Amino acid sequence: MKIILDTDGTVTNINKFLEKNAYKHFIKKYGMKITHPDALEIEDIFDMKNFFMKKFNCDENKALNLQKKALNKFWISPKFFKYSLNKFRPGIGKFIKNRIKDGHTFEVHTSRIKTTDKNFVGFIARTFTILQYRLNGVFIKKENFHFYKNDSDKLEGILKSNPDLVLDDKPQIIEELNSNKIKTFCISGHHNKDVLNTKLNIKIYDFNENVDTIFNNLF
Repeated sequence: MKIILDTDGTVTNINKFLEKNAYKHFIKKYGMKITHPDALEIEDIFDMKNFFMKKFNCDENKALNLQKKALNKFWISPKFFKYSLNKFRPGIGKFIKNRIKDGHTFEVHTSRIKTTDKNFVGFIARTFTILQYRLNGVFIKKENFHFYKNDSDKLEGILKSNPDLVLDDKPQIIEELNSNKIKTFCISGHHNKDVLNTKLNIKIYDFNENVDTIFNNLF
């Protein structure tokens, strides 16, 4: 079977990383406040657009430019390398390797920031994304990594790939895939608390707890 992996929030625990690194950075450097703690993206957690509009009394376009610059300063730094070299969630590497041993094929579809830039930064972002899997003992062919600018493009790419199972964490993606009769594992995070188990979706809280059995029962 063909199994598709998302990276941020799925094989990696981005919630934990942001809480330890991004929160302190944006609060101290910009004086921002956490507005939506259950959001996933930094810009949504701090409601950056409205923060900059109020702080500088500027229009939406100016605020979005300021938001982009602030995010770039955070990610185009040693923090990205630190995050890229983080270990995967406990148990997920073993789950993937067991499926590969069983003959299943894996693809990675990610909208990780900067991976689609056509410059040196983009090259580094793509390279370190692939390296992160290898450092975690997961060897997926380079041509099976797919990078997207946003989740809409990513969703389109996943549908074209016609997978048997997708591991993701975003409710909108899970819902859309299930509406197309594609089975999913929703990896639990504070941003998807309302996602439920269905015939097409299983919510995974811990990859060390019977995930192999869940996978076999699902198929």
